[in-house]
Amino acid sequence: PPPPTPIWTTPQEQNSHLQGIPPQMSVKKKKLLFIRHGEAYHNSLYAAGNKHNALQVRDPVLTDAGHQQVLSLRKNVNEMVKDGLDIDIILVSPLTRTLQTAYGAFYDQPLRMEACSLVTELCDAKCNEGTAKSKLQHFWYFVDFTTIPEYWWPEHESRYELMDRVAMFKKWLKYRPEETIAIVSHGGFLYALL
Repeated sequence: PPPPTPIWTTPQEQNSHLQGIPPQMSVKKKKLLFIRHGEAYHNSLYAAGNKHNALQVRDPVLTDAGHQQVLSLRKNVNEMVKDGLDIDIILVSPLTRTLQTAYGAFYDQPLRMEACSLVTELCDAKCNEGTAKSKLQHFWYFVDFTTIPEYWWPEHESRYELMDRVAMFKKWLKYRPEETIAIVSHGGFLYALL
């Protein structure tokens, strides 16, 4: 496939999606549930001291340990819902490990799931490069991919560009109509966000 084109190139382009928001539009208070994906194959390689190979695995899947973490998370999610947490939508990074985590964690909940490239990991290594939207849609047919382009991941993203993306996400999130949102993302993105 052709190399992905950068999604965020200039500050004007980064904020172009906000230009149509009327100034009188109300900003609703949000409840946010942040979730980092379960252990993925590259995480296990990195933990075993094989950093070079870990960084070369493109769009890795969850390990068996990662799937076990997701099962535990599902129990926690079900308990929170039982206790009154009413989630309106799940925003999920389009990387495979986050899609697997979101699907497993919210399996028992009939919730809308939307792919959101803004919450993907810092794209500074092969392991953080994604899969084309058309391939993802074929397998993850129940996820809404309408807002992301075919090649949605930034190429050779710097930490400064990540911080710009985090700022853009905060602005975009503020105007979402939903009040309670689960966000399934990555350690690097969440560290930059929080």
